[in-house]
Amino acid sequence: MPVNEGSKSKTKKWFKKKEWLGGAKLTPHKSIDKKEFARQYHLNKLFWDRAFAFLKEHNLDSLPKGKYIIDGDNVTASVTEDPSKDIDKTNWESHRKFADIQCIISGEEKMGIYPVSKATITKTYDEKRDAANYSAKGKFYVGGPGVFFIFFPSDAHRPNITPGGNKVVKKIVIKVRVVERLQYLVFPEGILYSKQKNRVRARRVNEIFAAIEPLAKDLEENKKGNLKKDCLKPHSVPITSQSSNFLGSDLNEILEF
Repeated sequence: MPVNEGSKSKTKKWFKKKEWLGGAKLTPHKSIDKKEFARQYHLNKLFWDRAFAFLKEHNLDSLPKGKYIIDGDNVTASVTEDPSKDIDKTNWESHRKFADIQCIISGEEKMGIYPVSKATITKTYDEKRDAANYSAKGKFYVGGPGVFFIFFPSDAHRPNITPGGNKVVKKIVIKVRVVERLQYLVFPEGILYSKQKNRVRARRVNEIFAAIEPLAKDLEENKKGNLKKDCLKPHSVPITSQSSNFLGSDLNEILEF
């Protein structure tokens, strides 16, 4: 289901088939924003597929506590095994750079969810923590073993709450870097960031945007008197056999943006 075909009925049908789970024997919670998940999944399928593949390929019951790198800084996991908390020891929070997949491995945990747009900010966004805090009413749900929630930047969420007894809960939280629509439009295959080298690299640029630079250079030369009469003709834009395979789809993405 392409991103631009996200009608409500198609989204529900796609979500219900669970092909995106990649065979992981887990249960998505009913609170998941299906429309936003479909959008994010199709904008950066690679990251999400790797996250769910990690859940499928590991025995979560025996997976040791700690942090795991799945795809550089783009997809990481954290396994914890701690007592759940009284509600006054927890906070509403949201993130800008990452979505959270919060999966209960053993035990039970209550989690709250509420739209960021309706919540009241109590602590402004901290880029280092990738978090802001809120006060909110919200809806609360209890998740058991094998159930996972997904929280997006638009979701204020309040995890780690005890449903009673402060019993130990083992859970895994996978952070998946989110992709914005405009970013995807320019860089259809996403952007890679290397923390070690502090460098950003794109696999591919939308062919329409890639054509702008040579045209701009030609027009600039024309202004200087170095006339290039054919600068606006289609054949003046270099197109390789590989890029031509993407040209039609790239143009369609812009027209439907």
